[in-house]
Amino acid sequence: MVDKTVNLSTSYENHYENNEEELKDKVLTDRWQAKGVRSGVIAKEDAKKKVSYENAHEALLINNDTNEVLVSQNVFDRTYPASTTKIMTALLALENLDLKDEVTIKHDITFDDSAAVSMKLKKGDKISVESLLNALIVMSANDAAVALAEAVAGSEDKFVDMMNERAKELGATGTHFANPHGLHEKDHYTTAYDLYLIFKEVTKHNEYFDIASKANSYIEYTGASGQLKAYDMSSTDEYLTGEYALPSKISFVGGKTGTTTEAGACLVLMTEIDAKGLNIREATYHPKATETIDTILDIVKTLVDKGYAYAQNGDVYFRTRHFKEYGKLSHMPIEDLEAGARIDVSQQKEDPLDFVLWKGAKPGEPSWESPWGPGRPGWHIECTAMIRKYLGETIDIHCGGQDLIFPHHENEIAQGECCTGKPYAHYWMHNGYINVDNKKMSKSLGNFFTTREVANQFGYEPIKFMMLQAHYRSPINYSLDVIHQCQASLERLYNCRDNLDFEIKNAGDEKAADEEEQIKKLDIRRQQFIDAMDDDLNTADAIAAIFELVKDINTAIVGNCTYSKEYLEKAMELFDELTDVLGIVYNRRTENIDVQIESLIEQRQQARQYKNFALADKIRDDLRKMGIILEDTPNGVKWRRENDA
Repeated sequence: MVDKTVNLSTSYENHYENNEEELKDKVLTDRWQAKGVRSGVIAKEDAKKKVSYENAHEALLINNDTNEVLVSQNVFDRTYPASTTKIMTALLALENLDLKDEVTIKHDITFDDSAAVSMKLKKGDKISVESLLNALIVMSANDAAVALAEAVAGSEDKFVDMMNERAKELGATGTHFANPHGLHEKDHYTTAYDLYLIFKEVTKHNEYFDIASKANSYIEYTGASGQLKAYDMSSTDEYLTGEYALPSKISFVGGKTGTTTEAGACLVLMTEIDAKGLNIREATYHPKATETIDTILDIVKTLVDKGYAYAQNGDVYFRTRHFKEYGKLSHMPIEDLEAGARIDVSQQKEDPLDFVLWKGAKPGEPSWESPWGPGRPGWHIECTAMIRKYLGETIDIHCGGQDLIFPHHENEIAQGECCTGKPYAHYWMHNGYINVDNKKMSKSLGNFFTTREVANQFGYEPIKFMMLQAHYRSPINYSLDVIHQCQASLERLYNCRDNLDFEIKNAGDEKAADEEEQIKKLDIRRQQFIDAMDDDLNTADAIAAIFELVKDINTAIVGNCTYSKEYLEKAMELFDELTDVLGIVYNRRTENIDVQIESLIEQRQQARQYKNFALADKIRDDLRKMGIILEDTPNGVKWRRENDA
């Protein structure tokens, strides 16, 4: 276990400050530094060649138990920019070119990867931008970077100017590019912080994800070095630096040089982007089991001391039958659980139902020192330890899928309550499964897809609405019909909200005859919503309450609205309050297309004012072709999209 961070770039700078050629040679031959701001894992025998140097290489830390070497550096330290360069090249290509565009090659180039493919192109040959990006991202091809640079800017020099200008726009002030591919040159450098900024920008492009996410299985298939996996893109108190709450240590395991390892980082950033797309609020903590080892060891030791656990040859097991309430979550007696469980039978166990708390180390696995020898945590103990560290000994709500009730959550309860003597969680909320066309989603059935893939086609909000319109304990059925229904339902909500905006602008202070009755209805709808949410978080009935509110509002404002501005604003406030609780209707129309529509409507109004009805009719027809329906009212022109209900 590496317990400290070392600063490679400073060591290099001190040792080689007067010998640039030697520095260049070491940088190019030492794959550690050529990996730029990343941390790397390589075989121990290769590392031994490096640690003999009397310079920065001594900072490489060997873990003899796991046969791995880890090296890290501070995010604000200058380093070699191989990865950052290729990511910036990909970003500019995505911002300035279309994937289907064809690029004419200006000189002979070769994309060569002995483990994967080899592609040779002659001057004058054509290749798509998508193929070049594949070569850049998956194979880290330098020639692909040059070809993209020439396609975007006409020459490498002009492209480098664009790179540096774009870096400044993104706030990447610690970076200076000298070429589009990343090979070492004078005045060519970056920082981990700048990698963070540039990489987050490029991952706004779905096309980058489409290519990079495929690189994971692609590299495993070709047998390239290591497993492509990002494991640390978050900050901890120990590594927070300066005013930025950003990772001062960005670490990746395995992968090849170039941008292939950044493809692994997509696994981290895709989750962040999908969460934002679904309007899920940022969590306070993002805990890791590896940062909770001390708490894990403390819990296991307590259970051993109390007689609830026992050690055998480096492993530690929990005595399941010593917890008399085992099975209280699944409401099944322990005999039935034993009969239906897939039990790991081991001669070391006192009882087949006993489960592991601590597992002795095996060759090639990460491990930590413990009173029972080097090892790693069991699956169940990790959750209990992270809960205790960040939330306390008893929590209010514990969530998870229905498949986790037994054994995972039963085991969490057993070890947690035996350790503290206190209730583990007050409420358990287990969600149902997702079905596709009434069949369980699974890779084996070929009906498996990601949130990103559905969002690319339909957007994120219909996915969220689909989840909310069913009770969380019920199975959810995904189909094209269902997602289209969700889109239509959301359009009804957006249309209602837009109509309220329009009527409020034109409303007066005079109250309608039945306005007090309508205001009382608002209170009824609010209570209806609260009652639904109090009933085991019944979001399906809560949505029904919102649509009852929409019906009330539409009835009040359809045609010649006579209700006062006071009522309309109260209706708007309640609409916003209830939809905000569910986290829907968060993409209010502020796009450029809406500005264009409003401009055309204004031109049409002017044409009608000057009795140019032919032009007014043409504008209406043009808007209709865009899917925009106009409605002339005494208070002005309202518009909606054709699919609005």
